[in-house]
Amino acid sequence: MASSEDAFRKFAMWKKSRTVLSLTIFTNFGMPDIWLGSITSVDEQQELVEFADDATRDLRTLDLRGASFAIAERSVEVMRASEESRIVFKEGLVS
Repeated sequence: MASSEDAFRKFAMWKKSRTVLSLTIFTNFGMPDIWLGSITSVDEQQELVEFADDATRDLRTLDLRGASFAIAERSVEVMRASEESRIVFKEGLVS
């Protein structure tokens, strides 16, 4: 597992470079929620990331407090035990 500092460093880099990301939110409640867009705000102190969907311009604020992170070269996976969910940020289009 990676540190939250490393994950937020990656989120900030993606925000600064306006990297197109697919955001997939998996829960125990059914189909994953998939967004395609970019990170618009990163607050490392509050452990919040805001994501904007390119097609709809909808914003989603993700509370990542207490999460654990797995970082790869082109992705970050977030596990939130409190909400029994997994979030995957991945560079480029959904595969």
